[in-house]
Amino acid sequence: MYDLKGGRVTVWAVPILFGVLAFAFRALSAPDLANDHYMTLGWAQQVLFGEWPERDFVEPGMPLSYLLSAAAQYFWPGPFSELVLTAAMLAAAAGITTLVAARLSGSWIIGVFAACFELALNPRFHSFHKVLTPVVAILLLQAYARVPSRVRLLWLGAWVVIAALFRHDLGVYIGLATVVGLLLLHADNWRDSARALGTTVAGGAIIFLPYAAYVQWAVGWREHLRRGYEFLQSDTHQIFEGLPALADIAQWNRDGAVALLFFLVHGTLVAMIATLVLRRRHHSRETRAIAAAVATALAAFIPVILREPVDGRLTDLAGVAAMGMAWLLGEGIVAEREASRGQRPVLTIVTVLASVLFAAAAGGSVWLLARVGEQIDNTGVYAGRRGLEDTWRDLRDRGTIWPWARSWPSRELPQAVLYLRACTSADDAVLLTWPAPEYNFFSRRRFAAGHVEFLPPSAFTTPLDQEQMLGWLQRQRVPVILTNRDRYEEFARAYPSVASYLAGRYEGFGEFTIYDGSRITVSAQRGLTPSRTWGPERWPCGFQ
Repeated sequence: MYDLKGGRVTVWAVPILFGVLAFAFRALSAPDLANDHYMTLGWAQQVLFGEWPERDFVEPGMPLSYLLSAAAQYFWPGPFSELVLTAAMLAAAAGITTLVAARLSGSWIIGVFAACFELALNPRFHSFHKVLTPVVAILLLQAYARVPSRVRLLWLGAWVVIAALFRHDLGVYIGLATVVGLLLLHADNWRDSARALGTTVAGGAIIFLPYAAYVQWAVGWREHLRRGYEFLQSDTHQIFEGLPALADIAQWNRDGAVALLFFLVHGTLVAMIATLVLRRRHHSRETRAIAAAVATALAAFIPVILREPVDGRLTDLAGVAAMGMAWLLGEGIVAEREASRGQRPVLTIVTVLASVLFAAAAGGSVWLLARVGEQIDNTGVYAGRRGLEDTWRDLRDRGTIWPWARSWPSRELPQAVLYLRACTSADDAVLLTWPAPEYNFFSRRRFAAGHVEFLPPSAFTTPLDQEQMLGWLQRQRVPVILTNRDRYEEFARAYPSVASYLAGRYEGFGEFTIYDGSRITVSAQRGLTPSRTWGPERWPCGFQ
């Protein structure tokens, strides 16, 4: 780890400036929020409706993610405020990455390159926490390594728990990296190691204990962990599917870029471990500890985060991969200096060439995969200040003026969204039988049965989960449900009790087709009397 020249203001000037530019780039180049993002917004909206997490609906252990969104939606409802919030988080991660990477490598140029790599990779907005949490953790670990203090350990412990509150497994990955870093920093004194770890745990406990008490009150930790495990079932089939083949690298297209980055990330981890072992005598204790912490975080992210679809998941590793690459490039600089002094010239030249090829491959693949040229064009920068202002105004208007039709994630806004808003009351819930939480968010209606979306064929399919769903349905007023006819057989097999309940209580009255060709049936609860009709098809409306 290197100390950078200049005072605190000078050292932080570059990260702050880069962060501001990163925010402008991410916000202005933004596509619409992805479908998965509306799961977080669905939970956020449910909180704003007055429902309590865990007690009134299921969430798999991401409280801070949707509570931040809830705060933004409270003051500024609509997709635009969420875009601003998550773009700001990604910009903060990019700014911090410049400083962390510069300290890892000893070069501001490499620090800026690493941050550009992270930013250009275009991490998905709803995955900002996967990028932000590791870079902040390494920043705090670097700060402690430079000037050890109890306060810095407390902050480090608090951040590990904050990472866990963004997403529970992130706390595990960041926690492992922190433990490795602290143990290596105090490798020569086990008492200091124990003291450092104890203080870090104390810092985390300050934040964790209130949350732990809430979970125990709301549902109990056993049930909370069971629900988290059930949520994981929706992704287990993706871990070993759809992975790139080594031969794909030969293609100079998007698939080739995905394959190259996939193996480059794995190669970064292998190279870091090899360098830490082979050059251990050349590293200071602090350098070894921080680099090992980065390698640990990368090793923890790869097997769980980097799965199918690989092109989207690669962006989730943008922060931790950028730090690893920065450290390796810094090692290349050290090797070049050794070459200039005539020490081990052959190995040094190979290292320098490998570093150059490494940086070129990473930059070229990102440019191709993330369509960086298209991102830049989307900002309107080529039209000057007026173009930037027009882009910002367009993003703001389409994401703040309801029904936010141009922010709908897939083609045109379905008229069913307007129907739900006009023909159900603010206290009603709406149920969909396929994963599409954007309907609840855009119609401003809470989701039913305790789940923001159903996740067949394997998640929350147990008799206990279906019993909980039925309990919530019986307590809620759900006048209208939307059924995906083309996927209904899958839904009925996964949730037979819920399917039987719906079949006996709802009757279809309308149908429409969505972007992928699926037929959606709109059904009303039997026994409710409509007070009027809606639209040219005269759908029943205003149920009493």
